[in-house]
Formats: sequence, C-alpha cells, structure tokens
Amino acid sequence: MSASYAPCRHGRLVGQVRPPQAIADIYLWQALAYASLGNEQRTTEALERAAMTIEAATPSNKPEWLPNVSMTTVQETIGCSYIRLGKARPAADEIARALKSRSGDTDYPSRMHKSMVLTWASQAYAMLKEPDHAVGLLQEAIPTVSTSKSVRGVQEIRKARAALRPWESEPFVRQLDGEMRTAGITV
Repeated sequence: MSASYAPCRHGRLVGQVRPPQAIADIYLWQALAYASLGNEQRTTEALERAAMTIEAATPSNKPEWLPNVSMTTVQETIGCSYIRLGKARPAADEIARALKSRSGDTDYPSRMHKSMVLTWASQAYAMLKEPDHAVGLLQEAIPTVSTSKSVRGVQEIRKARAALRPWESEPFVRQLDGEMRTAGITV
C-alpha cells in the first residue's frame, strides 16, 4: 500500500486523496476484527461509520481499484459481524436484505463472494433453528467453493455445517454431508 493510502488510527487515511469507499472498506474490516474479538460496541461503531461514509459517497467518485464497496457490502458485513457476535436474528435479517438488493449473480463482485454470503446466511439460519433453510443456502454455495478451492470458503462451509450438528440424524443433513464429500469438502 502506498504511503498516501496508509491507514492510521480509526480508519482515517493519511494523504491527499481520500475516497469514501476506501475509508468505508477500512471500517468494514475493523468491524469484522472487533466482532471476532467479541467487542460489540466497537463493532457497532465501525459499522455505523462505514454506513455513514457510504451514504455520503457519490457514485461518480468510486475508485476503479475498489469498485465493490457499497451499502449492500455494508449489509453483508453487518450480517457476518452479528454471526461472530452470536446474534442470529439481526444477522439473518441483514444478510437477507443484502441478498434481495443484489439482482442476480452479475450483481455480485464474484461468484465466490456470493457463496461466502450464502454460507454466512446458512450459519445464521442454523443458529435460528431453521435447518432446512440453512441447508438449502449451503447447498447453493458448495459448488462454487469446491471449484474455487478457496480455503476460506471451505472454512465457512464447515462453520455452517457445524451449526447444523443438532440435526445430524436428519436425512436432509445426511444428504448435505454426501454433497460435501462429493465436492471434496470433508465434513
């Protein structure tokens, strides 16, 4: 990263060019880090800052090197952060809003990104004791993750599958396990 874009404390950028999308992206990464540490207050602050920064941004000043940071990205990160904080209902609601706001596969930065969002949604619905919905979302994500050989994607699938442990004896979960094995993802 060049010195003109070096991040400093609280996600502010040092330098003369300060694209709002870059600042929002830093806030989103901060939120995920704080959520992973279980710090709800700092997570919420970072997510609020990201949302405010994106709302204030104009589409015309979106940098070419960071085209995919949007309010939908903020919603997805809110959902993932809530999962990490153990708050399934708000996670599922935010991810559902994000999934609805994307018109189709072409509206995602990549198929892999969509698969990651689907695994987060699956984790949330499993936590909400909606295993059928969780399995359906996971089944949609498996082919892309399997083809991409993404380590992070496989980790997220395994997390979602782990959340389905209470339903291991159910036929639809055993079928999911078979699909995972066929895709080369160990259960």
